[in-house]
Amino acid sequence: MRKITLILYFFFCLYCLSESCAHTKNKEIHKKTKENHNQVYFSGDAYLVRFKMTHYCITPGQPFDSSNDVASFSGEKSLDIMAGRHGSKATVDCIRASHTDPDFFIKHFTYKKSPKKLNFSIEGTLTVNGVQFDDVILAEGHHLLNNNWWFGGSHCSVATTDLKRGANAINCLSRTGKNWCFIRGKTSGKVGLKHQSYTSYDKIKVTEHLCKH
Repeated sequence: MRKITLILYFFFCLYCLSESCAHTKNKEIHKKTKENHNQVYFSGDAYLVRFKMTHYCITPGQPFDSSNDVASFSGEKSLDIMAGRHGSKATVDCIRASHTDPDFFIKHFTYKKSPKKLNFSIEGTLTVNGVQFDDVILAEGHHLLNNNWWFGGSHCSVATTDLKRGANAINCLSRTGKNWCFIRGKTSGKVGLKHQSYTSYDKIKVTEHLCKH
């Protein structure tokens, strides 16, 4: 009888252990698929920012608020994108599906290189101070301990071909035919363009004229 009791107890412990592992695994999955506030701030000449989304890409299985009008966050100069944060090549491929140029990211984005993974992206019309910029893409990636923003689009082009200068700055053409300068934030140092520098991964500096070389 004692032997049977020990056997039953052994299987009961195995059952409890498997349930505990499953619970832990479910918690990890839930943690990875949490919908987060992802804020991007605009500075410089920007005082009113809006975004109307026409398309988005996200890692499969991650949550996303697909409302067309992206909400502002803590003021009029920021955007708040509700989405999960898990990088994947699938998000990059999703963007490339609509933009077949193999050098699309290199030619039209602030980083001037192709990402390996991205958490998500939104594409649509960015309105800054009442001026509209079509087919703009905001994508969130990850670098070391930070999430970072990739900014660009079909009507944007890198400010200079010099790899040592302006890799964080692009000119974007508005509906009215005027180019504005957009500079991606970085962790430290200058962006390489005269009189233009910024620090922080979650900010984009806006200037109502071409980027200064």
